[in-house]
Amino acid sequence: MSSLGQKLKELRINSGKTQEDMSKLLHLSRVSYTQYENDKRIPTLETMKRLSEIFNVSTDYLLGKSSTGSRLKALRLEKGLSQQEVADVLHINRSAYASWENDTNKPIRKLDELSDFFHVSSDYLLCLTDKPDQKRVPPEPLDLKKLLKGTEVLYDGATQPMNDVKRKMIAMIIQSELGEKTPDK
Repeated sequence: MSSLGQKLKELRINSGKTQEDMSKLLHLSRVSYTQYENDKRIPTLETMKRLSEIFNVSTDYLLGKSSTGSRLKALRLEKGLSQQEVADVLHINRSAYASWENDTNKPIRKLDELSDFFHVSSDYLLCLTDKPDQKRVPPEPLDLKKLLKGTEVLYDGATQPMNDVKRKMIAMIIQSELGEKTPDK
């Protein structure tokens, strides 16, 4: 199971935010936020609420209180079904389904079928939201041109200064990878 810090780092990276961005959104120092990601400090209740709003996930998800398995079991019991009955509907064996409820495996290949069967969103099954019919809003794409205009970047936990030579080099790499022509000098 992922720690709070690991979840925060993954959510931050997936949303295209830097630790500096997060510290500004939370009105904290970057060092304080970094301590959250490194599991050296625990956010206050208010900060936890704000983090769940920023990343559009539940506080239970951040705290590891709910799991895919516990949600699957609750939904199954709500319908009055056995593990075998759900497994039969999904055309899998009962032990495979049981491994999902026990959180030893994730139902990646059958996630859409499970969400249709239980009439909930896949985001709910994955504990990314507490509302069964709500899907997460995908994060805004990262504006690489805006990133290159900055005076420093955060890479692997360390702040690095940016200068014109580094900007040009990074821009060329990005453009090369995206299949675009490199800009004229």
